[in-house]
Order: sequence, then structure tokens, then C-alpha cells
Amino acid sequence: MSVFQKNLSGDSRYSLKLEVNETSYSTENNTSEVSYVLTATKASGGGYWSNSAINPVNVVLNGEMVVDKKVSYNFSTSTPCTITLASGTKTISHDGDGSKTISVSAYFGDSANSLGNATVSGNLTLTTIPRASEPSCNNVTLGNAVTINTNRKSESFTHTITVSVGGNVKETFNNVGASVSWTPAISTYAPLSTVSSTMSAVITCTTYNNGTQIGSSKTCTTTLIIPDNNDTKPNASISYQEADSTMKSKNWGVFVQGKSKLAITVTGTGKYGASISNYNATVNGESKSSSSFTTNYLNSSGNQTIKATVKDSRGFTSNNVSSTYNVVQYANPTINTAIALRVDADGNENDEGTYLKYTFIASVSSVSNKNSAVYKIGIKKTASSTYTYYTIASSGYSLNKENQILGGVTLDTSSSYDVIFEVIDAFQTSKIDRLISSGFDLMNFNANGKAMAIGKVSEAGANEKLLEIELPTKYKGQYLLEYEVIDTW
Repeated sequence: MSVFQKNLSGDSRYSLKLEVNETSYSTENNTSEVSYVLTATKASGGGYWSNSAINPVNVVLNGEMVVDKKVSYNFSTSTPCTITLASGTKTISHDGDGSKTISVSAYFGDSANSLGNATVSGNLTLTTIPRASEPSCNNVTLGNAVTINTNRKSESFTHTITVSVGGNVKETFNNVGASVSWTPAISTYAPLSTVSSTMSAVITCTTYNNGTQIGSSKTCTTTLIIPDNNDTKPNASISYQEADSTMKSKNWGVFVQGKSKLAITVTGTGKYGASISNYNATVNGESKSSSSFTTNYLNSSGNQTIKATVKDSRGFTSNNVSSTYNVVQYANPTINTAIALRVDADGNENDEGTYLKYTFIASVSSVSNKNSAVYKIGIKKTASSTYTYYTIASSGYSLNKENQILGGVTLDTSSSYDVIFEVIDAFQTSKIDRLISSGFDLMNFNANGKAMAIGKVSEAGANEKLLEIELPTKYKGQYLLEYEVIDTW
């Protein structure tokens, strides 16, 4: 409380007194409540002054007139006494730093000039209210700069600012004034969030005035964003090898169309603590979502591409990676032409001939000169179950033998023969069957007396009843091109 007092000019036994008191203050509003009481006091007996006339009174607090009125007075008692001229309260706003000193003054004037007049004045220093700064900050992508504002209440304030994630302080800034520029490093913060691309950071601001802390520390929360770029994306790589056991055993060192499979491994590496959560690969017309898998048989030749990506636990997808492999063309062995005929010793076609003339045109895929190629002709009497094979010489992966006599073979005119053409490579055999009829006879009776043939030699068994026809046959002028077996015996 502050008291300001002065004797009235007309009678020294009387004085004017102004009492001013700070009754409370608000930290939140940065204000104080100030009360005031203005009194006139008679200090000793004697003098019975009274005046019902209008006597001016005013009170000024912090430059503002809070009382401006006319009053009457009555000091008719012979003993000391006090008369209240004015009283009240006033809300005072403090300066930004929480401090405040106000000027106070009061005036009383006696219109009858019995007591005279007086003015009292002075200053009242109010309580300094703590005014802690409250920080603010926008959301920020890691690696970019952002400003942390302190929003301080006075230019004399300084601050200590800390940045925390998950309750752990990661960075501290000292002696900060109005603001500080902050660039959160990817290497510092990205490892703190491995399953999300964002995280919350708490910024704590502690305010000081001349080295003394003002109020309690204030906080704000901001979102840190992990950028989806080459620095944070996961890496992916591809490795592959032959998966088919047959091809591995051949150890050819090439992938073969329709015969090779690929065993593929897609490897992913997360950045800053992230793990790999998903794999995706396309190869050989297939889509796969695992890190290791085996393809179907490779269906296309030439240069082929494996493409792959991985996704990490933050949801970031790697750049596409690819690897090229070559597939050597392969097709099953092909027999283009297979002809077997009876011929005479001069190679002329002859139904009674005892020599075999053939044309054999075939090819094998070279598979980069890794493949093998064997060409054979097998021959047996139709009634027999066993073929005798003759290898046809060839120096490469194609055979072109036309109108050749198969050496070492003599055909019996009384028998028909099954002839088989075979091409054999490292994987499989292709075959074509041909039939060479027995020797020609317009009509031939079998020695068993139970069978006959037309256009060929009868080949019936010793007790077999059989009619064989090997002449083109017309019925009502039309060739019989097809027939159906309706019974056998």
C-alpha cells in the first residue's frame, strides 16, 4: 500500500490523504487490481467547519481520471475525525514484461475557502507478473529449415529451446531471442519413426529475464515429415540362377527356352531403421510378391528383363530395378520330310524292289552349340516287334538327305516293313512312322490256302483268314478314301 498525504491550505489541522493498494494480479491477463481511498482528516479538536456547497474532488490513476465529482463536508464534531471523499478499484494492464509503475494523484478544493485545497501525487510500483514466452512452429519436412518463434513479451527476454521426440531431447538451442531457424536432420529424426512417415516433436521454451527464469516452460507440438526421396527410399536388388535340375546338371551356362527356370531372389534394404514389408517382381510374364521364388519354364527367347520393387515399413517404395538375362531359343526336333520307298538296285522305285531309298530332312535347335543331334532310321518287318536302327551321319544341327539308299538293308518282297525316322537331341526325340508294303502282285494267294491279297503279296499267318487290298479302290466311280473297321476276327 502507498499513502500520499498533504495538509489543506486553509487550515493546517486538516489534511488530504490518498491510499492506493494493489489488491491482486492476474498472470493470465497480465493485469493488477488497484484500490484507492481518498479521505479528508481532522487531526485535533476545535473548528466546526461544514459546507454543503459543491466542493470539487478528483482522482487520477495511471493517467486516467477515475473520480471527478462534487462533495459536501461536515466537521461539526469537536474530536478528530475522517471523512471519505472517494473510493473504488481500477484494473491496470502491465507492460509486456509483466512490470508496471503507475502515477497516482488526487485533488480536493473547498469552495468556501474555509479549509482551502490540496493536491497529493506519487507513484506506485506494482508486482512484476511472470510472462513466459509461448513457442510456435509450423510442420516441417526433414532436411528443410523452419522457424521456431518464441513470441516473447519483451525484447529483453531470452530463451532455451529444446526439441524432444518420444520424451527424449534431441536438440537444444540456447540464448534464443525472438526466433531460431531449425533444420531437423534426416539422420537424426528418421530413425525415430520406422513404421510411419511422420512423427510428433515437442518444442519446449524456457524464458529468462536477466538470467532469471520467468514463469514455467511452455510447449508446442509440431509434425516432422520424413521425405519420400532417394535418401529415404529403400534399395532393391535382384539375383538369379538356373532352377531346373536337368539344366543345372548339364552345366551349359545358358538359359534355354522352355527348359530353364529361374530361381530369383529380390533383396530389399530399408533406410534409417525401416524394414522391408513387401516385395514385387515381374518376370517371364509372371507377377510375384515374395522375396524368393522360382519361375515357370522360360517361354520367350532373346534378352528378357526382371523388374522389381520393394516397399518398406514407412510405406516408401524403392525405385524400379531391373536385370537382363538372355534365353537361347529352343524348339523340339523337327522332321520336315520322311520318305521310305522300295527301289531296285539302280534306285528306281519298284514295287518288287529289295532296296530301301529314303529322304530324311530334319533339324535341331543348336542352343548356342550346346545341344546334341542324332538322326536315326529304324526298320522292322511289320510282324516283328523289334527295330533295327541305322544312324544317319550329319555334321551339324540340320540333316538333308534326299533319295539315299539305306546301306545294309535288304527288303523281302513277301513282307511289309515299318520304318521309323527319329531325331534325338539333349532333351527329347521326335518320330515319324512310315510303312513299306510287301512286293506287288495283282492277286496273290497265301500258301495257307485261307488268305489272299490284291495289289500286294499276302502276309497272312499260317492259319489266318485274311483279305488284304493295297490298290486304290473305286466304288461307283468314286475312290474310297476313308473306311471304318466294323469287325475283326
